[in-house]
Amino acid sequence: MSVARDKKISRFWSLLFLTWLLVLAFRVVELCTVINRYGTHDGLWLSELLGLGYDFLLVNAVFAVVLPFYSLLRQHLPRLANVLMMVLIFFFSVAHYAILQYFFSQYKPLGAFLFDYSREEVSITVNSLGLPWLAICICVLLFAFLLIVLFAVLPSVRSTAKKRLLFILLYVSLPIFVFVNVRCFARMDKFAVNKSVYFYVDAANYESQAKTYCDDMSDREIKRYHQLFPMHDYIKGDYPLLHHFDCADSLGTYFETFDGKPNIVMLVVEGLNDDFVHDYMDVNLMPNLRELMSRSLYWRHCFTLGERSFSVMPTMLGSLPYGKIGFTLLNRLPTHVTLTSVLDANGYQTDFFYGQGAWFHRKDIFFRINDIDLVFDNKCYSDKYDKIIVGDDGYFWGYDDRALLLQSLEVIDTLPSLPRFDVYFTGSMHSPFVIGNDAYYDNYLDSLVEKLNKNDKDYFNRFRTYFKTILFFDDALKEFIDEYSKRDDYENTIFVLTGDHSMSEITPRNPVKRYHVPMIIFSEKLRQPAVFDNTVSHLDFYETILPFLAKYDVRLPRYSSAFGNNLFEESNNIAFMNEERDVIDFYSDGYYLGEGVLYKLNDDFSIVAVDDNDRLEEMSDNLEIVRKMSEYTSLHNYVVPDTVYCESLQKDLLYGEPHGEERLFTGKFFNIIEDVDVEGYDELFYNVTFDVVGDIKDCIMIMQVIDKNNEKIFHKVEGVTDKEDGYQHHAVVKLPHNAPSGISFKAYLYKDSDKDLIIKDLNVVLSGRKM
Repeated sequence: MSVARDKKISRFWSLLFLTWLLVLAFRVVELCTVINRYGTHDGLWLSELLGLGYDFLLVNAVFAVVLPFYSLLRQHLPRLANVLMMVLIFFFSVAHYAILQYFFSQYKPLGAFLFDYSREEVSITVNSLGLPWLAICICVLLFAFLLIVLFAVLPSVRSTAKKRLLFILLYVSLPIFVFVNVRCFARMDKFAVNKSVYFYVDAANYESQAKTYCDDMSDREIKRYHQLFPMHDYIKGDYPLLHHFDCADSLGTYFETFDGKPNIVMLVVEGLNDDFVHDYMDVNLMPNLRELMSRSLYWRHCFTLGERSFSVMPTMLGSLPYGKIGFTLLNRLPTHVTLTSVLDANGYQTDFFYGQGAWFHRKDIFFRINDIDLVFDNKCYSDKYDKIIVGDDGYFWGYDDRALLLQSLEVIDTLPSLPRFDVYFTGSMHSPFVIGNDAYYDNYLDSLVEKLNKNDKDYFNRFRTYFKTILFFDDALKEFIDEYSKRDDYENTIFVLTGDHSMSEITPRNPVKRYHVPMIIFSEKLRQPAVFDNTVSHLDFYETILPFLAKYDVRLPRYSSAFGNNLFEESNNIAFMNEERDVIDFYSDGYYLGEGVLYKLNDDFSIVAVDDNDRLEEMSDNLEIVRKMSEYTSLHNYVVPDTVYCESLQKDLLYGEPHGEERLFTGKFFNIIEDVDVEGYDELFYNVTFDVVGDIKDCIMIMQVIDKNNEKIFHKVEGVTDKEDGYQHHAVVKLPHNAPSGISFKAYLYKDSDKDLIIKDLNVVLSGRKM
């Protein structure tokens, strides 16, 4: 019997009608929300109409595939068949609603990069949106009730002619849908594409490619990389980034002499696009920063290296490669040197101030591995500052930028009287976009836009929430600088300000503007302001600031693995890691390759698409070399050797076991380091990484310093977390000044379980420093 004549599946067509209604409803909601939040533009209606057509083809194709299975199940368990279909429709509809929420928030489809985030990062991102979970749950329940009612109300199809027509429609749609996906899916814009299909396809591609990365680089590829960056004097060997540190000081000519080692205050501003420091649609959003910038060194063609916050700290502080998903997000950070660790070794007090949780993007781990003295995050604030609470469940986000900057001034007064390197990461220009004195900034924004034409005024009102945070930060910055100017060390301080990336909620003018941020250096000791037109990136800061500090008795490393150059040279061949953690965007010599499209950059960073296949192919090849070098060095611990690391940070290498052979962990104990002599040292630095086969969750890491009588001078126990990509632990041990002679360090693993484990790729470094 044909399907069309089978009366037992007449309700199947009701389910099809129901799904068509849902598709139409979701497209209407999508169109209305986009227009409400972001306004309309040429082609939007056509894109959404084409998307609606694609959605109908999608539904028909899916139902064509499901129909035989439904028919078979309906013959034996008719009630279950209908219930199962309703549950699937409900599940995918709710999932589509959630995926749409991301699109509405970020103005781009959700991709598989979601899987590169930890559960904690996903949680904080979702909670920062401040979603009304109670209202959402009620809506989901009402939605389920509506589906049931519609299913009951929609008439079943009993006409044989109608069934035959629907049957033909489904099976004609199936090959058309396949054809459209093969030929057109990749060319759909972000409005036409079905957001759920985009996510599921990207997720499938992610799973098939997730384990692929660069295992090796040939001599030819390394030579090609060196040709792309000829400004470095490379050292032949196993570490292809390693080169002699260029000690030439270009920055010093712009400053009067400081009274000893200058303080360095680095402010990384969340969401600070370079456009915001200029007139934005004839509106001055940042008058205070503009005034400061007029008295500063300003690089107007500066790139950040990532579309999200994960990139800025390793690139600014160490000119480090990106890794597979971002340097700080690697479970095993390779041995490396940064500005933080170098200045710590040279007598600086090093601090990181943050209004949110420092665990986000693993900032705390990155800084602690770099021997920072203080990580001050949202767990440390005094009660006089208001907490930011979002969502119905009262999620504690952190503190706004005013609280961050003013609280830090109170903290630094309690720190040792040493030259300081203070790193700030702001957060108010980031979801949930909560600020103090909201009513004041509503009026402030209204006064700025009152003379604009209606369309421009509507634009500012549409993005009002985000623009107010820009105004808020600008005022907080002024208050911070004003308060800082009252300090005795103000004139001996250098301020460095940049953005981590552009604010994604306010769509940048073009693809390259996602990475365009200001680079500003200010001090009262500055001889005169200057504006620089050369193209630079965050990678160029590390080898600019350190040579400047050499005249103030900062001992420079002899070697460097910097990915960049310095801020006074033209930077070419810059690769970017986008939000999806793909390195597919590239800048070279005035051209920008973005997602396979080649553009020519103008002086104001406007772009024009160009048709130049030779240059496109050359840039694609160069991009691949840079990407491979980034992955190879970071994933296989080939950034700097342990000897260079220790020498750069004025440490003595006491023990090193690189890339150990596979070893069996039987019994209760596994020795990592046994009785290394540490007599005469004031500080010990212990770093260990390894992979493990087996369940390690019951293990603990034990570190001890013992005297010759086996008495414990130091004893510490750390839990061991089971991670797919390996385990890493970094510890700093401060030894007492009256420590007895003959002391030694040892470290070992202990487990309760009798199950054997396999320890692989063990890498251990123990170093010491004498004060």
